[in-house]
Amino acid sequence: MKITALLVSHNGDRWLPAVIAGLEQSTLLPDAIITVDTGSTDDSVSLLRGAFGPDVVELDARTP
Repeated sequence: MKITALLVSHNGDRWLPAVIAGLEQSTLLPDAIITVDTGSTDDSVSLLRGAFGPDVVELDARTP
């Protein structure tokens, strides 16, 4: 079985450090982590890139 985590954020720099730490400390690590940001105006994208690498999917804030 493979596990993929999907992490979607929007202006989440307040809570992303705790979420990232939770993923890193999980007893069952995901095989892949897909990160998506929906037009954040804070440091969310930088936090995601710092933790998971440059492949953050960046969407417009108006994405439904």
